[in-house]
Amino acid sequence: MSNLQTAKEFIKLYQERILFGVIIVLIAVISFRAGMIKEREQQSMELKVFLNNEQKLNVEDKKAIALGKAVQRKGLTETVESSIVSRENEKECQFVGSKNSDKYHTMSCQWASRIKPENIVCFESVEEAERRGYIPASCNK
Repeated sequence: MSNLQTAKEFIKLYQERILFGVIIVLIAVISFRAGMIKEREQQSMELKVFLNNEQKLNVEDKKAIALGKAVQRKGLTETVESSIVSRENEKECQFVGSKNSDKYHTMSCQWASRIKPENIVCFESVEEAERRGYIPASCNK
């Protein structure tokens, strides 16, 4: 008898046990992965904010989102508040960029909300952003 025939007979004889073992291993792998994902979510300190598209945002709401107030993290609330106070006299932010990047974003861009409050640079227009050396981010195209 060849090895192939021996293997086929072994599989036929123990197919239920083999299937049960495979199922147990798959359940273990899926459970482990689910636990890793859950742990990562618990470690994340971000609060997801869902905005109602029907509701129009006023200037204060846009500033709050741009400065990270919509997503408050432990220990950063005071920093965000002071940033808002210090920017009240500044012109309205139509576009934002980071001090550590060369890209500018619209207020609705997902990446704009990820800029740390202390690194935000406000622009009144596209021309101003480009004049200061910034280029459009992928969300602006």
